[in-house]
Amino acid sequence: MSFRRKQGRAARILFTPGLHASALASRRALSAAAMCEASILTIGGDLAGKRVVPVDNGADGRTTGVGAEGITVADTGLADLVIKLENVGLYPIVRGLDEYSELEQDPDGVHQRFLEASRAQCEDWTSRLAKTPDPRASQRTSRAAGLHGHLRGSRSIRNPGRTTCIDPGSESPRGLVRSPIIDFSKMGDLLNIQLLAA
Repeated sequence: MSFRRKQGRAARILFTPGLHASALASRRALSAAAMCEASILTIGGDLAGKRVVPVDNGADGRTTGVGAEGITVADTGLADLVIKLENVGLYPIVRGLDEYSELEQDPDGVHQRFLEASRAQCEDWTSRLAKTPDPRASQRTSRAAGLHGHLRGSRSIRNPGRTTCIDPGSESPRGLVRSPIIDFSKMGDLLNIQLLAA
């Protein structure tokens, strides 16, 4: 697979349908955008995670209620547990025993922690993307492509008329990024589509 500049290409878009706060999927999307020299990275919604997840001090170490039986790790495994939770789009809250009781009785506090975690993650992604904008990104394009996510749950490229409709599918909770790389000409015509899985 070659990502070299195609003659006449004015803009390259990398589209990902949704990251669902998956730290692993977001890192892969950012790496893919750099690797394929995308002038535009479009995230088609679903940025925020599913929920906050308490990671509490338990009798046998740190414990969380994720999964059918929950997960318990020794204090030395806490960092790995936090990474695993973040990679599937959850916001872990590492709590002490005092904070556990306090937060259990405060739904507004849980919501506030969710908002704080969402904002912090978006700020982190934004800082990773901060760079000089590509002047080609603002050029006019026609309706040569429609970018969709979650329409069918699986990948598809269809041409119902003059517009090519692209749905790359989504498996971000598993850390898999399914993204089309779309090249446009200076006139806004669709030049090329490559489906990428990272």
